[in-house]
Amino acid sequence: MDKVFFTIIIPTFNSSNTLKECLDSVFFQTFTNYEILIIDGLSTDKTILIANSYNDKRVKIISETDNGVYDAMNKGIELSQGDWLYFLGSDDSLYNSDVLGKIHKLCLLHPNNWIYGNVSINGNIPWAINKSVYDGEFNLQKIIERNICHQSVFYSKSLLTSIGNYNLKFKICADYDLNLRAYSFKKPIYINEILAEFNNGGISSYEKDEIFQNEYYSNLFKYFRNILYKSAFINIKEELRKYIFTKELHVCNKVKLYIFYFILSLKQKIKMHSFKRIAT
Repeated sequence: MDKVFFTIIIPTFNSSNTLKECLDSVFFQTFTNYEILIIDGLSTDKTILIANSYNDKRVKIISETDNGVYDAMNKGIELSQGDWLYFLGSDDSLYNSDVLGKIHKLCLLHPNNWIYGNVSINGNIPWAINKSVYDGEFNLQKIIERNICHQSVFYSKSLLTSIGNYNLKFKICADYDLNLRAYSFKKPIYINEILAEFNNGGISSYEKDEIFQNEYYSNLFKYFRNILYKSAFINIKEELRKYIFTKELHVCNKVKLYIFYFILSLKQKIKMHSFKRIAT
């Protein structure tokens, strides 16, 4: 038997209304070397019955208590046998039957990396409108402003071994934190294709992650400390200043953020001076 190439991790909890469509989108794939890990949080509806109905050795079901969706995803990472990992919401689906085949070809060309595309949005949410495509190619400036949907990302397992799993203290934005760490470690490969249907309704669509927001600038400083001179960070300078002066911070953290702010201010002055020289 060939080694598993893709591990598709699907966290579930009382997902009986949507799971069949989600699983069918995987079983419709022309590329078939994958396993499906259903990490269930002790559902009380027909979720497990639906999962078992497929009677396919590629489907593995773990149903036990967990500490939320990212805990389930981390369990999936630890149990995965594939070289590449993909996290699919139980109410989401792969866009068409060729998604895994197209990504497989890119994975062979770019081992030890991460690969992303777009998602099609079903329903209006604060950060996207119904039927829109989210969100094109990301550069450094774009990813420090907003996240890449995890439904559009394939991670090599070796990359996650290097950067670590989801940080469980971030209950809503652990996927954004993971992508920031990944981007600081290695620039991903973009494919201009819709890879998944993202359905409105998840907690991340509406609620805020206060802990993530409170640690956002500190984590940017930590993850990107070797490239803080990049112009992309200048746009957050004023927000950073307000944060420093309005939040009660530990002295060590405040010092780091002052350094961050000083670097951005210096970079901005150098940039403005360069423009003046060109203008004259």
